[in-house]
Amino acid sequence: ALIAEAEAFTGDAARALQVARQELDRGGRHRPLLQRASGIALARLSRLDEADEQLRIALGGAMEAEADYEVAATIDALDSLGAAGQDMLIDRDEIVERLKIERLPVLALAPNARP
Repeated sequence: ALIAEAEAFTGDAARALQVARQELDRGGRHRPLLQRASGIALARLSRLDEADEQLRIALGGAMEAEADYEVAATIDALDSLGAAGQDMLIDRDEIVERLKIERLPVLALAPNARP
């Protein structure tokens, strides 16, 4: 799961997507992280509609699992796509403050990928 996340943010986005999908097929407790990595990889590949959909699935899974860090990180990724509503941003900021997170990873989108 961490390899998929690292590749999604700074490495080979196509490899990140492949690793995340393989691991998602196996299931497990890292599902929200893998879904978020998939969404980030899709965004970096300029597949923004798919990225948005995958990140929303990741957000639902993170909320269901009560994985607060994943909730905040996924909302932040959605915000990078311009797809996070104000209520989401308030939730993210509350989680970041409560967990004392200094900084969330920054999503670097492909050139011209922002809506």
